[in-house]
Amino acid sequence: MSHRFVSRLLITALVLATGCRPEARAADAYALGPADKLRVTVYQWTQGAMPAQGGDFQARLDGQFAIDNAGNLPLPLVGDVPAEGRATAELARAVAEAFQAKLGTLTSPSASVEIVEYRPFYVVGVVDRPGSYPFRPGMTVLHAVSIAGGLYRRPDDPSRYQREALAAAGDGALQVAARDLLLVRAARLEAELAGEDGIAFPDEILTRKGEPTIARLMADEAKIMKQRAVALDAAVANQRTLKALAERQNGSLEAQSAAIERQMAIAKKELEDQTDLVSKGLSRRPILFPIEARHAEAEAKKRQLQSDMLKNAQDVARAEQTAGELRTNRRTEILDQLKEARANLEQARQKIVTDQRIVDHSDGEFRVRSGEAVPTYAVLRREGDRMRERSVPETARVEPGDVVRVMLPPRRAPGALPETGPTAALTRETHLTDARP
Repeated sequence: MSHRFVSRLLITALVLATGCRPEARAADAYALGPADKLRVTVYQWTQGAMPAQGGDFQARLDGQFAIDNAGNLPLPLVGDVPAEGRATAELARAVAEAFQAKLGTLTSPSASVEIVEYRPFYVVGVVDRPGSYPFRPGMTVLHAVSIAGGLYRRPDDPSRYQREALAAAGDGALQVAARDLLLVRAARLEAELAGEDGIAFPDEILTRKGEPTIARLMADEAKIMKQRAVALDAAVANQRTLKALAERQNGSLEAQSAAIERQMAIAKKELEDQTDLVSKGLSRRPILFPIEARHAEAEAKKRQLQSDMLKNAQDVARAEQTAGELRTNRRTEILDQLKEARANLEQARQKIVTDQRIVDHSDGEFRVRSGEAVPTYAVLRREGDRMRERSVPETARVEPGDVVRVMLPPRRAPGALPETGPTAALTRETHLTDARP
């Protein structure tokens, strides 16, 4: 098999593996809608003219497309594909079916759909920078407020401490989510490096495996490990198949070479007999010409067969080398990813500690300097053809297209008794050691 085919096969395996990342798995349960921007990749296997030539993966489509206001995904060749309300996996199947129907192929092409950019969410109310912002998976109301600059600071009170606490708590919650992801990812990489069939997760993950987010991360990494192993085994098996094919061809060439050897021996014997007759005057010399021609032709065929056998031997060696390189490259890739994950994990842990100190300091300062009440939050979310508003805590999930409304109760009249713990709820609900993305 050519290096080009191997490269195409590896590219396709990486495309399929891309869809198995935790972000892609979270997107599988996400209902797509207008303004979501997607990356769509479609590949089709094309068989060569001869069985021995193998085949190749041909890219039918690879690009970014946005769902229109009608809920359709406009694609070249096949036109509009209904996308609103579907998960990415379901849409990928629909795209593959549409291409199969359009191209009239016997087998369905391989299609993958990945969310490149979610539709935005909106923050309104008493925040520093109200407006629309790009959505990120796992966001909460607290994250949204933090992205919008935190609460609006009134000139006559020390709300900057509350802003600092909100910003630090929001960043800390993101760092906790990043830490959890890095912990399970590092465990998976260590299992792959050791050649284990299962993943030995650390105790700080196992003690929280009952939590939906942790359970999902563990399941995602197990799926990634399985699919990466399947992709690698398939690539190695393909090289072994090529090696076996080249060896079988070598056996056929050896049989042909043996037949030609026999032809040459017969021609040589006939040439010797006729030469002897010519030397005795019992035959004429021209009778030797066709015999010599057959012998020369057989020698030429033998040299060609020897050249073909040498090329086949090189193909066998190349297949062996490529199979070994696949495993070596995978091990190198795992080591690099593990090194990066450990470095990022240490960085996330340091940021968690720093953010917690900022939260504790700002919360204490706010209690001393201000009697401002804790903000309240509401989320406006589309349900069918209507927008419905609900009061939510700051840890509530934010979805693409949501409108987050941030409100503060009226300021207390002069002389009124201060409320207890103006940011106690903030500390209780966003304490970094208990925060959940």
